[in-house]
Amino acid sequence: MDQKLTLINVGNGELETKFQEMYQNILESLHDSSEKATIDIKLQFNRVKDTTTMVAINHTIKATYPPTKKQSFCQENGEGELLTDKPKIKENKTPLNFAGQEATA
Repeated sequence: MDQKLTLINVGNGELETKFQEMYQNILESLHDSSEKATIDIKLQFNRVKDTTTMVAINHTIKATYPPTKKQSFCQENGEGELLTDKPKIKENKTPLNFAGQEATA
């Protein structure tokens, strides 16, 4: 242990790495000036039991992104069911196979 504690080296650099990932994702999620996102960082310091010089530092980091706002339309079929259009799937994507259903592209 030869480095002075900074936010860059908390958690052996894990906090900084996670922060870099999160803020890049936040930038991608902001589309206009009305949207807001946050990154909350919490550091908790505790003395290690039976020592006078050791301190444990726990950290948490959490991002809150702007909500995704989309709208789709459905039509009631008269039998209590809603019908909608088949989703448009990009060519490089493979649909997930749910409950044994056959995956089709």
